[in-house]
Amino acid sequence: MLQQTVVATVIPYFCKFLMAYPRIQDLAAANVEDVCGLWAGLGYYARARNLHKCAQAVAARGGVFPASVEALMELPGIGPYTARAVGAIAFGLPVLPVDGNIERVTARIFALAAPKAALGARAADLFHDPAAHAAPGDYAQALFDLGATVCTPKSPDCPACPWRPHCAAHAQGIAASLPQKSRKPGKPHRTGTVYALLDDSGDVLLLRRPPHGLLGGMLALPESPPAAAAWSDAGTVDHIFTHFTLTLSVQAYAARRPGIIPVIENGYAVGTDLANLTDFAAHGVRYITLTHNGHNAIGDAAIPLPHYDDPPSLYGGLSDFGQDVVARMNDLGILVDISHTAKTTMLQAVARSRVPVFASHSCVRALCDHKRNLDDEQLDALGAAGGVIHITIVSNFLRPRARTADVSVADIADHIDYVVNRIGIDHVGIGTDFDGGGEVRDFRNIAQAPNLTAELVRRGYSHDHIAKIWGGNFLRLLRAAEAAKA
Repeated sequence: MLQQTVVATVIPYFCKFLMAYPRIQDLAAANVEDVCGLWAGLGYYARARNLHKCAQAVAARGGVFPASVEALMELPGIGPYTARAVGAIAFGLPVLPVDGNIERVTARIFALAAPKAALGARAADLFHDPAAHAAPGDYAQALFDLGATVCTPKSPDCPACPWRPHCAAHAQGIAASLPQKSRKPGKPHRTGTVYALLDDSGDVLLLRRPPHGLLGGMLALPESPPAAAAWSDAGTVDHIFTHFTLTLSVQAYAARRPGIIPVIENGYAVGTDLANLTDFAAHGVRYITLTHNGHNAIGDAAIPLPHYDDPPSLYGGLSDFGQDVVARMNDLGILVDISHTAKTTMLQAVARSRVPVFASHSCVRALCDHKRNLDDEQLDALGAAGGVIHITIVSNFLRPRARTADVSVADIADHIDYVVNRIGIDHVGIGTDFDGGGEVRDFRNIAQAPNLTAELVRRGYSHDHIAKIWGGNFLRLLRAAEAAKA
């Protein structure tokens, strides 16, 4: 906790931490996010995560720390200095931990104008005193205090120093000039952009950063647009880190209340009565998936259901009633969704509809040969008619017979790339299908949606392109459906 932080600041953090985790087993059993939450404000969050990992390693040993420097260094987050400090102070091992205080004392005792690395090696000479070996923990802490309170970086209090008679730097009158400081290069300056998305209650969308790297595991504003919105410039924020300075441009958007669009995922609900469509439209339904798995009165499905005695094809595409359904949906401003339909049904729906149709949750068959995916002929017809395919995130639609753990947002982006290269950026969107098994390892819920955005940014998609993918193209179809209402 004391890295780059003064004791007065650390004390309340330290007390809260011990109250929350009085035993090593308590810390080991804690959620790492809770640990980092108690650490928040101290910086260097990797130390909090390593402390948690170290507690788990020690708890696995029955709560007993190893008693050698070598074994201590095998614990997460413990390097040479910490291992020697614990070894000397806790176990009385005859070793000297070398920190900045001891390096400064060493430079002055021996009058060394030497690099910092050489000071650490020479500090071992301070440990030849028999008193050091008799009580290595006390000796180390005495040297810490000597450097912190007497042999200070500026204006050392030489008259009060018990080692003054033996100090070569004092004898030469150069104590205050040692150790020599190397010229520090200027800090590099970095820039970036973050996006502040506020809902109507004033809550702000935050994402958890990856566990490693700068501010690892902490909550932060997204670094890529989390939604298609009219972002506005909200100014800049400057921050100084240990090794660089950072200026962030903040783009903000205050979202209005979220909208929920009623839809029906299976035209079976229409039955055989077009009047049902009028009722659905009056209740706000804005798209209907013509079929689900299994044929219905509207048309053939991509996946017949043998346990319902479905033949491979019942109508050869749309039924006569299905043709009327598509026309009536156009009249009512209801979009035609061709996910789940057979290829023949899909192509006939494209030809019959006055409004571009769309696939709410399908993928590209050229990349994954699944009956539910669209082949190149279907994609070409969809693009020519102004339609859209929403790439779903069901694992085995993205990669053949894949498990969720094997598939990532990169696979989703591959399907998006294919559609864009084949029929254009205006014809692709996202259809998660969370309620139907949609998830990949790094996109399991809507909070992880920015992971896909980040992948698209990495591939060179512009802000405008990403806005189209994340809903812009679908909104265009909704407007077209409204405009075509009879």
